Amino acid sequence: MAAVSLALILTIPVGHIASADKIIGELQVGTRIPTPGFNPLNGDIYVSNYDLGTVSVISGSTNAVLATVPVGAYPLTPSFDPTNQNMYVANYGNASVSVIFGAQNILAGNVRVGDYPLQPAFDTKNGEVYVSNYGDGYVSVLSLTSFANAVIANVTVGIGPAGAIYDSTNSYIYVANSGVGTVSVISGATNSVISTIQVGGDPVGAVFDPSNGDIYVPSGNIGYSPGTVAVISGATNTVVANLTVALDPETPTFDPANGDIYV
Repeated sequence: MAAVSLALILTIPVGHIASADKIIGELQVGTRIPTPGFNPLNGDIYVSNYDLGTVSVISGSTNAVLATVPVGAYPLTPSFDPTNQNMYVANYGNASVSVIFGAQNILAGNVRVGDYPLQPAFDTKNGEVYVSNYGDGYVSVLSLTSFANAVIANVTVGIGPAGAIYDSTNSYIYVANSGVGTVSVISGATNSVISTIQVGGDPVGAVFDPSNGDIYVPSGNIGYSPGTVAVISGATNTVVANLTVALDPETPTFDPANGDIYV
């Protein structure tokens, strides 16, 4: 087996804050807020108000609320579409995805998908977006090149798909199936599953490291310690390492500045 290059995984107390960091203000938006989304085109921050079915748009330069956009029921973290520079919001409560025009910060429309959709992944090479439908066991494929953002395919994966991530090296989409302990690999060229990888436990997300082409999939064991992070080689679609972490790890984040993975 070839040598494996692993990004550093650290355990850091959540309460630790660098001395230079401080809270500079607070804004009143909605209630039960998921992680905000960012639009690098205009510098605005998009905050989903889970209980209100709206998205608050905040100016990154003035920290003022610019607009409140009505979307669907129980919206999750807004995601930036690099192809058309719009924001996509999966509405967990009513099987739809809302599209917000990034330039005008107004609702472009809603697209019907499957039950309990989660945060989408964007394939910039084929101009499509992939939405995992947690309640239905399939991934909806939307065309970014169509003004209507129409669903062009539904790809069956495993039970409880808990999010999709895009591998820009191979144009693959990786979907963690939380109900069966697997990861489905979808080819962006054919919109079909080309591999199913056993990782075990309860995988709840993934992240792609473009520096080494690996995919990191955290997995818990429903309340039992320890948790693990499976490292999948994007070149072979096989598990090349399993890293032990703390109880019930969730969706990781990649730091492009230092190549580290935070879980």
